[in-house]
Amino acid sequence: MIKFKRLKGSDSNYLLIFKGKKVGGVKLTHCVYGIMLGSVHIRKNYRGRGFGDLLMKFALDKARFIKEESIKVSGPDYTPPDKVFLDVKKRNYRAINLYCKYGFQISYDTAIASIPSRQLAKKKTVTMPELWQMERPL
Repeated sequence: MIKFKRLKGSDSNYLLIFKGKKVGGVKLTHCVYGIMLGSVHIRKNYRGRGFGDLLMKFALDKARFIKEESIKVSGPDYTPPDKVFLDVKKRNYRAINLYCKYGFQISYDTAIASIPSRQLAKKKTVTMPELWQMERPL
């Protein structure tokens, strides 16, 4: 039996449960730029069995619900979120393939954009996370 369970004390963290065991999870955050999917993960021993697809379908359905609810409670000048985005390690090919399957595209290279100009001017060695931001329309 598969189910999604919201973590106690949280409006945005969800666990994917299979036969009573925690298989994976996702956090959805409504922010200025859209809805961010964070902490997207499937435990190693459950990968390659379709749980990533279930988690992505759930997350995108939940993101659409968040968008609809935000429209209901907001005023006429409110601009609803129009995209879903997430960060992924550049070498996490399995995750990147899954995200592409659901219409995500690379929109931002965090390593290039996040190096402060003062560090570049001093020519210090800067180690940056090897991340891409990916997004898709909501």
